[in-house]
Amino acid sequence: MGPGERPEAVGLTRSVRNGIFLWLVVVGAVSTLGWLVIARAGAAASLLGSEPAPRAMTAPAVPGATSGAAVTAATSPGPSTSPAATAPTPAPAPTGAGPAAPTRPSGAATGGTKPGAPSGGGQTPALKAVPGSTTTRGGSIGATCTGTTLALSWVTPNQGWSNTRKVDDNAIEVQFRSGDGEVEVKVRCSDGAPTFTVD
Repeated sequence: MGPGERPEAVGLTRSVRNGIFLWLVVVGAVSTLGWLVIARAGAAASLLGSEPAPRAMTAPAVPGATSGAAVTAATSPGPSTSPAATAPTPAPAPTGAGPAAPTRPSGAATGGTKPGAPSGGGQTPALKAVPGSTTTRGGSIGATCTGTTLALSWVTPNQGWSNTRKVDDNAIEVQFRSGDGEVEVKVRCSDGAPTFTVD
């Protein structure tokens, strides 16, 4: 302490110097720490940037595919284009390798046509009505056969005669009566035509 200086002033000066020194030390330490953090971050970034690119993985070859058609799976980010797998071309069918399959008769597929069967999709043709008649001393009779169905067409007794009749689908009986006698006529269908029997 110099002559004439007060002890309070000297102590204040030392305190200011010590504060400035501590401030400088703190600032230096903070700056050093900041530079260390930045340097480590830069080193880490450089390490990440120098990492080798991932290798491409080759998928196993598809069975039956032709050579050079293997599909390569790329692992790099973003869409990638890989060659499409080529499907094997089927071998052509051998020609003349064996006997041809037997050809079925045309009638086998449709069940054939039976002899005498009606044509036109199985429809039965319309039967034709066949008429017939006979004359007796008691009168005349007319009848018609349609297939096996018998129908009475008319009965005309002669003068002085009367008649009674019995009719069904298979037979017709007509009786003529008079004072002189009696005549009985029976009618049936035979081969599609009416036949008359006089008793």
